[in-house]
Amino acid sequence: MSGISFEDVKRTIAGRANTDRIPLAIVALEGGRVVGTGCLKLHDMDTRTELTLWIAGIYVEQNQRRKGLGSTIVSTLEDIAKKFGTQRLYLYTPQSVEFYVRLGWAEHERTTYKGQSVTIMEKILS
Repeated sequence: MSGISFEDVKRTIAGRANTDRIPLAIVALEGGRVVGTGCLKLHDMDTRTELTLWIAGIYVEQNQRRKGLGSTIVSTLEDIAKKFGTQRLYLYTPQSVEFYVRLGWAEHERTTYKGQSVTIMEKILS
């Protein structure tokens, strides 16, 4: 997401440092350095609280992009959600619809959120 710094992401992740309950976060490391993150949380949009569970905070360091790391983070979060018994996941994105479609996600709704056009996506987990 544009406009969000790595320090912003680190602060958010620290608040989700659970391993056995939601919210939780995962990190991708390279040489002991965080190069990617992702989260599972109950809600990610205060305008769509009826939808739950969400993937959020997907971040891959600029120089690590287009190497499959984002896909790995998303699929790992999907697997964790399945272990919690989740059958459906949501996320929203202002610009990465094609990326998520390639990973098997479908458009749920287009809307405006906090002044930005976004697409809410969903995935039914098998």
